[in-house]
Parts: sequence; C-alpha cells; structure tokens
Amino acid sequence: MNQKKKQIIDAAQKLFIKNGFNTTSIQDILNEAQIAKGTFYNYFSTKNECLMAIIERITEEITNDRIAIAYESDEDSESVFAQQLTVRFNIDKKHNLMALFSSVSISDDKDLKYFMSKQYFMELKWVAKRLVDLYGSRVEKYAIDHAITFLGILQQSTQIVKQLQPKTVNIEEMVQFALLRLRPIIHEQNTLGKVYFYENYFSHFLKNKKNNAELKAQIIDLLVDLKKTMEDAMDSKPVDYVDFLIEELLEENPRLFLLESVIISLNKAVEGAAYEHKVRKASSKIWHMIEK
Repeated sequence: MNQKKKQIIDAAQKLFIKNGFNTTSIQDILNEAQIAKGTFYNYFSTKNECLMAIIERITEEITNDRIAIAYESDEDSESVFAQQLTVRFNIDKKHNLMALFSSVSISDDKDLKYFMSKQYFMELKWVAKRLVDLYGSRVEKYAIDHAITFLGILQQSTQIVKQLQPKTVNIEEMVQFALLRLRPIIHEQNTLGKVYFYENYFSHFLKNKKNNAELKAQIIDLLVDLKKTMEDAMDSKPVDYVDFLIEELLEENPRLFLLESVIISLNKAVEGAAYEHKVRKASSKIWHMIEK
C-alpha cells in the first residue's frame, strides 16, 4: 500500500467512525485527506471499496499478531488460543470497529455483503482449525459445529458481562469459560451422530483464487516495493530481512520455518515505522502461503 492510499484509508476510517458510514460522502473523504477526486478514484471506485480496504488492513493486523503469539509460545494451549482471540477484541476496540459497523448498511450492496460474509466465515474457519489443533483430529469431523457453538457461547456470555459489569470484562476469562462449556460437547461428540455444518457449505467464501505460484509472485512484488520504501527511509537492517525473504521465495521450495522466523523479526524491527502497514500486508500474504 503506498502512502496516498494509506492517507485515503486513514481519512475514511476517521470519518466513518466520527460521522457514520452512510452519512460520509466521498467529498468528505477528499477534504479530510486533502486530495483531489482523481487521486481517490485511482485507488477506489466507490466508498464501499474504501470500507473493505479498512477491514482488510485490520484483518492483516489481527492475523500477524495472532501468529506472533503462537510463534513466541513454547507450546500450544488453551491459554495461547485465548490470547489469540483476545487480539481481535483488542484491535476491534483500538480501531473502534463497533462504532463503524453500527453505521453500515450492507443489504443493498452485493459485493459488500459478500465481503462481510467472507470475513465472518474466515474467522469461523480459523476457530475451527484452532480447535482441531487443541483437541486433535478426533474433533475434525465436528470442527465447524464446535466453532459455531463456541463462538455463540463466547459472544452471548461476553454481552451479558458487558451489561452487568462493563468495566470488568476479561476476554481471556470469557474464552476459558466458553471452552469449559464446549469440552463436555466434544467429549460426547460421537453420540451426536449427525454433523450439522460442513465446511463445503460456505466453501465459495473461502476458496483461494490464486495458486501458489501467483501468490508467491504477488508477495515478491510487495517485498520489492517494501525494500524501495525502506531504502528511501535509509533503514538498513530491515532491508536485510526483506532481501532474505525475497531470495528464499525465489527458491523452488522455500524453507517455511525460516520464513516464519524472519517475518517475526521483521515485524518487530519496523514497529512504529511509517511503512509498518506494508510489512503487515506482506507478512499476512506469506503466512497465508505457509498455511496452504
């Protein structure tokens, strides 16, 4: 993401939260970002596309933070899972997403409706995968069912606590509570018989249109652009990390464990830098490639 695009997204996010999505016009965004109309349309054709870019950027931040937590932990556990889920709540709060979403009506826009549904199902799939990581392959058949049950318990219990004790909400405790209620269901799952929700029910939301070669090429392009930005800023150490990533990705079989390690180091090295958002975007793509 170049600086102009980031400038537009930052301005739009500020206005959407302050004034509401529906009442904010493209002209308002132009004024806030101090850009010409043509500049806006170089990057976005509609206000809705701008909203989707905001959400994608936040999703990248969540993905990178979750992976960093997993990488820095000695072993996988329910505690690690709780920390990873807390990331979403904290970042949602940081970006005031509840205020943003409450002002958005998606019923009349098919692309936006599809995009929001995809975000939800991606999170559902992630939770299902993490439950399999925690409890083993025996839960895989029912993973989506369990994820839906878990998220339902988590959402409703969190809302109740917010109503009763708004200043004492501890998301990690709520996650542990939801897992405690889920465990007996997992234990008795073989008696359930029927699976209610299969992943292929919403596979059209989750399918990846890019193959590995296309994804790798896209990542390298992002890294080359990132390297130029770093060189312009005269930051030499992060450039070494980027050079390594590019060289490794050019290999026929990149060493995934090395990519993981270098991504973590790179993200730490650029914390607070003006181009941190570019690193997050590239990192998110690399993690996606690794998980494939």
